[in-house]
Amino acid sequence: MTRFLIFMVAIIFGSCSPNKKEEDIKITIDYPQSYRYEIDKELYTVFFLSKPALHIKFSLTKVELTKIKTKYYDLGIDNIADDTNFKDDCMIMPKLKTILTVKSESAIQRIEIDEDCDDFYVSNFLKANKVKEYLKIIREILKAKPEIKNAPMSDIMYM
Repeated sequence: MTRFLIFMVAIIFGSCSPNKKEEDIKITIDYPQSYRYEIDKELYTVFFLSKPALHIKFSLTKVELTKIKTKYYDLGIDNIADDTNFKDDCMIMPKLKTILTVKSESAIQRIEIDEDCDDFYVSNFLKANKVKEYLKIIREILKAKPEIKNAPMSDIMYM
């Protein structure tokens, strides 16, 4: 009888809790005024000072899309507050933040991080490194695409 009650409680609580992993997410990554990746649209944008932005289509396989979505949840990125700016102690100027935006039916999550920094506040150190790892995984997938690999570089320079 006890096992039956535990089983029923598990079923009830399991069915009542929302499963965020089932939500369709749309991911955009912005590199400071230079590049943008829109994963759901399979669109890479290169921004220039000297000419209009260049929009380049690329294709992701079902396996790549699944990996990107799965890693988002596996690394716990979905548990980071919707509007997070990871503070750090790096003194490099200018401070160039990568912006990860994840849209779902229930929320818009915006995470800002300086990927060139490894000196994050202790309170955010683990989460910041998970975000950096996630961005690295996505970047490795995208940089292998010939359309992106052969795209011109932005002429926007920072000193």
